[in-house]
Amino acid sequence: MLQSIINIQLIQVMPYTDAKGNSIARNEIFNISFCHSFEVYSTWKSLSDTATIEIPKNVYVKDANNNNILWGESTTPDKVNGYVSAGGFNNPQVSKAPLIMRGDEVYITAGYSYISKVNADGSLVYSSATNTIFHGFVSSLEAKSTLKIHCEDFMWLLKQTAMLPKTYSAPNSDINDVLDDIVTNSNRVNNDYLITSNTGGFALSVNGFSTENETAAETLNRLKKILPSLSFYFRGAELRGGGIVYYPQDQSGGIDNNGKPLYNTFNFRQNIISDELQYSLKGDVKVAAVCYSVNASAGIPATTNKMGGSQLFTTRYQTTVGIPTPARKIHSGGDVTPAPNPDDYEYYTFYFKDISNINALQTQGQTYLNRYQYDGFRGKFNTFGLPFVEHGNIIYLTDDLMPERNGHYMVKGVRYSYDIDSGLRQDIELHFRTDGLSSSQLEQGM
Repeated sequence: MLQSIINIQLIQVMPYTDAKGNSIARNEIFNISFCHSFEVYSTWKSLSDTATIEIPKNVYVKDANNNNILWGESTTPDKVNGYVSAGGFNNPQVSKAPLIMRGDEVYITAGYSYISKVNADGSLVYSSATNTIFHGFVSSLEAKSTLKIHCEDFMWLLKQTAMLPKTYSAPNSDINDVLDDIVTNSNRVNNDYLITSNTGGFALSVNGFSTENETAAETLNRLKKILPSLSFYFRGAELRGGGIVYYPQDQSGGIDNNGKPLYNTFNFRQNIISDELQYSLKGDVKVAAVCYSVNASAGIPATTNKMGGSQLFTTRYQTTVGIPTPARKIHSGGDVTPAPNPDDYEYYTFYFKDISNINALQTQGQTYLNRYQYDGFRGKFNTFGLPFVEHGNIIYLTDDLMPERNGHYMVKGVRYSYDIDSGLRQDIELHFRTDGLSSSQLEQGM
């Protein structure tokens, strides 16, 4: 029998000034082993992984010394300990800082306790398996009948980090330079939470791109609008962003004795609780893609912009694969080829680096599009909290009654949830089938 294990760790990090203007230290750690519910959503499609935790009021939490601390009503001071349950209430009767405030650090760890052995005398040996499913910061608080804690992952730090005005106009400036500046600025401001960056070996020219008086997160959002196929997200403290979203090191859980990758398995008759999956044949789903490549244009002279600087021209090669739309080459600022109608097609946007002609772009685009044309499942399914899955993992779906439908799939996103009635759950969203991809394609990332 599986027993859910939940631990929510709250680490005070934000400074606090009381109603009298006194600065009060906030450096305590609290652990909560019970909550009404929590929900975490993690996907590369969004800048931030998000979490919402709902806990009752007037409950005991454990401090770092394993002492019980009572969390009271958010507007009622505990005159003995001086705590209130949420920040922002400058009550002169409160002698200590709030228990939790916007910007405090949060970990959510969850898993199961289970019987691993029955001794000869009938006594039971219990083991446990847990995973950290969220690490981030409090973004807002709701104090109503319960306390709701809204959180974001390390992207929260970038929303507090200002970018300096800069134009990336050197001949070799690329996306790595932008991310390096974001990391440098964030680590200078948030030196207790150092981050790194990883573009997956991808070098995308950003000549002419400028950062403004904005946050680092706003800079990433503007890059996404300019280059829609790019995605930026955090895996732990690593900021990822480049030409791939599925990194090779995430795909499997290791190698077996035969040198084959290990993938978590889910079976329709065993550990899949419910599903919204549809099995379709390759010809049943229309797929198409807009493909483009932005390159510095040789032979086109630069002009002077309004600030007196050199403005480089770029040439964009754009085409559509999967539907009969004519391909054409345009200069920046011109009209774009219309995207496929979403009512008729499941369509995508692909970016390729420095492809020099339309024919090569069409060939590469069709190769990428082929991964979405498969016989197999589309949609999502609900399962238990183990085996633990993250987006970017490849999983193995099996069906005992129809084994011909067995297959490997890339995970696009996962919604983790817990409540006192249902226990710990995962909603796993599939992206595409990976059986038909070569090992070299998987090793290069996608």
